[in-house]
Amino acid sequence: SKIFYGPQYKSVHSTNIAVDKQDNIYIGGHYNGTFQVDTIEIPYNHDEGNDIFMVKLDPDGAAIWGQYFSAESEEGWAEISSVAVDSGSVYFSFQYSVPLIINGVPLPYTSPWYWLAVAKASQETGVVENVLPFGSDGIQTIEEIKPDRENNILVTGCFTGGSALNIGSFTLNGMGDDDGYFFKMNQDFEVLW
Repeated sequence: SKIFYGPQYKSVHSTNIAVDKQDNIYIGGHYNGTFQVDTIEIPYNHDEGNDIFMVKLDPDGAAIWGQYFSAESEEGWAEISSVAVDSGSVYFSFQYSVPLIINGVPLPYTSPWYWLAVAKASQETGVVENVLPFGSDGIQTIEEIKPDRENNILVTGCFTGGSALNIGSFTLNGMGDDDGYFFKMNQDFEVLW
């Protein structure tokens, strides 16, 4: 067993897990205070809000790497909703309430609610290689991601029917109160349908 913990009155939420073919473990979650996994420190530089993290553990639970992704400003709330692996990459989906910084670049954000994204990272280093942010002016969530046998990525969630959801070059117009969405993208993060 292993505990991830931060300072008193701060939280670490390990919310999602995936395992590769070598039994390495990938854990994603959100946190609001600096914490450590073995010798890997995950910093936190805000007074309020949640940032997100990913860590990789070997089959015996020893930390291999850790990555974190911070909000651009105070009171940003972000959550990882799903983690998946294929033959060489680790994927995670997340939602964020202010621009989240990935590889030094803030992700787009034009809503008073959460925006959504899927990211692809190296299994060896955890460095993000690609990210697809998407959203609308309404409310949306991202629920689950899964690779298929050809390493395409399938994504599902829901959005407010009254606002168009833009995913890649596709625009989805809902009819109900909340409507489900489902899409498929390839390894280069091109949305296929």
